[in-house]
Amino acid sequence: MKLRAAVFGSGWGAHAARALARHPSVELIALVGRGSDRTHALGAELGAPVRSELGLYVDLAVVAVSERVHLELVEPLVERRIALLITHPVCPRAEEVERLANAADRAGVVIRTDYTFRPRPELAALRPREDRGALLRLSIEAPGRWLPIALDVAVCLAGPVHIVHANPAYPRKLAERARRAPHAFVPSMMLTHVSGTVSTIVPVPHAPPAEPVRVCASYERGRVTASLPRGGAAWLALRAGGEVEARELVAPSADTLDASVHARGMEELVACFVDTLEDGARALASLAEEAHLRRVWAALWRATGERAGADVGL
Repeated sequence: MKLRAAVFGSGWGAHAARALARHPSVELIALVGRGSDRTHALGAELGAPVRSELGLYVDLAVVAVSERVHLELVEPLVERRIALLITHPVCPRAEEVERLANAADRAGVVIRTDYTFRPRPELAALRPREDRGALLRLSIEAPGRWLPIALDVAVCLAGPVHIVHANPAYPRKLAERARRAPHAFVPSMMLTHVSGTVSTIVPVPHAPPAEPVRVCASYERGRVTASLPRGGAAWLALRAGGEVEARELVAPSADTLDASVHARGMEELVACFVDTLEDGARALASLAEEAHLRRVWAALWRATGERAGADVGL
C-alpha cells in the first residue's frame, strides 16, 4: 500500500511534489496552496488535486512556505500524527522550533528539515572516523545565500557549537548594512564546537553552481577536501619519510550542473525522507539540530551587533 502524501507550497515545494509524484511508494493526493496559477499548473502537470486546506488523511507532508506561518500551519499536522519534512528555517526563533519539537515528541511524529547536503556521499566522506584521529579544524567557503547549509555542514561534522567568536575586523558600516539586508552581507564565522573542533566559515562572492560549498576537514592523521554537493572528495596524508598518501574518496559528478542543483538536492532529500521514514529519517536534520542552528545564527548577529567585539557562548 502506497504512502499518501501532500505538499504545501508550489515554489520550492514544486521540487518536492515532483519527487513524491515519481516515488514508487508514494501517492501524491494533494497540493495545498492559495490557488495561484502556478499551483494549478503544477497540479495539472502531476495529476494532483489542488486544495485550499488539507482536510484529508495523509501519511506524510512536505511544508515549503514562509517560516513566518510554519508554526500555525504545522502544529495541527503534528496533532494529526503526519510525518513532516519542513523547509528551513523552520521558524524564526529557536524557542518556536523547540515548541514544535516537543509537540512532535509527544505525538511520536517524525519531523525533519531540508538541509539538502545531508544525503550526499561527499558529506559522508568528510565525517570523522576512528582511523583519522580527532577532527581538529574545519574550513568552509560558501556564497552568502548558502551559509545556512554551510553551517549545517559544520554542525553535522563537528557537533554542537559552544562559542561563536567575535569578528572585530567586521566593518561597522557593513554591519549596519547587514542588519538591513541580512542575507546579502554576512560576516565570516569562527566557531568552537563542544568537541573542541574549530570551524571557520568564510562567505565568498562567487562559486561554481555545481559545487558552491568547499570544505577542508583537517584530522590528526590527514585531511579530507570536498566540494559540495557534487564536486567529489579526496584524502591526503603525509607518511613517515615524506611519503604522500592521496586517495579519491568520491568521484566528482560528470553531469554538467546549473541552478538545477537546488532542485536535484531537494528531490534527493525527499526520496531519502520517504525511504528512511520507518527508521525515523535519522539521516536528515532534526528539529533539535534546527533549533541549535537558530541559536548559532542569533549568536552570530549578537557577536557583530550589540555585542560586537565579544565572543558569544551558547
